[in-house]
Amino acid sequence: MMKAANWCRDGQLREYLRPTNAYSSKPNDLEEDHIDVDAILATLGDDCDERTKPAPHTAGALPQVHLEALARKTAVVTLTGAAVNAESAASDPATTEPTEGTVSRAPTAPYIFPHRSEDFQRERVCARDTSNEDLTAALLALIGSLDRPFTPGTHTRGYLAARAQACALAITLNERQAMPPVLREWINLNMRGAKLTHEQETASNDLQVIDLHWLHESGFRPLGPKASRVFGDQFNFDEAATFVSTMGDLNNKATLLGLTRHEMLLLKMIGTRAARQRQQDIRKLIEELRGRIRAALKEPQCRQRCSDADMVHTCHALLLADGDPNRAMAVAEQAFDLELGKQQMTRRQRWLLDRKFIHSASPRSASAS
Repeated sequence: MMKAANWCRDGQLREYLRPTNAYSSKPNDLEEDHIDVDAILATLGDDCDERTKPAPHTAGALPQVHLEALARKTAVVTLTGAAVNAESAASDPATTEPTEGTVSRAPTAPYIFPHRSEDFQRERVCARDTSNEDLTAALLALIGSLDRPFTPGTHTRGYLAARAQACALAITLNERQAMPPVLREWINLNMRGAKLTHEQETASNDLQVIDLHWLHESGFRPLGPKASRVFGDQFNFDEAATFVSTMGDLNNKATLLGLTRHEMLLLKMIGTRAARQRQQDIRKLIEELRGRIRAALKEPQCRQRCSDADMVHTCHALLLADGDPNRAMAVAEQAFDLELGKQQMTRRQRWLLDRKFIHSASPRSASAS
């Protein structure tokens, strides 16, 4: 509290606590969030006026109502490598951060996808002339720069501060049918039955809208009428937001859409529990097979002439395509920028099958093969 006492002595704390607009040095005229400066100064102790030795104070000396008001007025939203519009983030009902002590809660306002925000539109413009590889790298860097998990009481806002930029990058990749959602980096979500925090709830809904948009851009059209309003000639983001926030759990949404297993395997969120488990099995298998594929390609009798990375990507594409070589060719190009003809894909598939790296269309653990 030495620093606080010195500020009181010099008359600077009063100016620091005075409500101001984030973009102006003039005092904020709104009475709604007015901070009682005199009350806060009083709680710091009567000894602040002493010129020599300030009185000691314990943490939490400020009343909670003043702490909350102070946090609202002085919080600064920053992000590594990306400027975030703090004013728009604070005014958007969908980006209200949880208060300290909140374990989990559902959003208090209807879920809205951020496609109309200035940050979203600005990021979309910047992404127009950016390569798919650079877009994927930018998304990875953006998500990697966030606090995980978000910590209430800090000056960062975690995912909610960057969701507009992240969603814009993902939507651009969808339009180009590049890097399926299942392979993209995002914040961790607790999918083991526990209630989601507000940040996780928002991220989950965003990912589901992105899944729907990926399906739309791939030419998918739903069988059921409840999702038909989402999939028109132009993708309807508002209807998509309503669909993901009102149509029950992920399994029910997959049923309403009439998704096949292959379609679910390329998505980040929407799908059955069995499909999500299969995605996890594929990820584990690919990690196990990297070294074995590399060693097999170095064998003298091996006739395959490709890098171990290309063969691993081919294996990954076949697993995501449920063993269908035609679908695997599309996945290999979308996910890994790997262009393979049908004959080439079939030869590689046979090579992987002969060595039991894959087994028909079903992923198996490397130890079991």
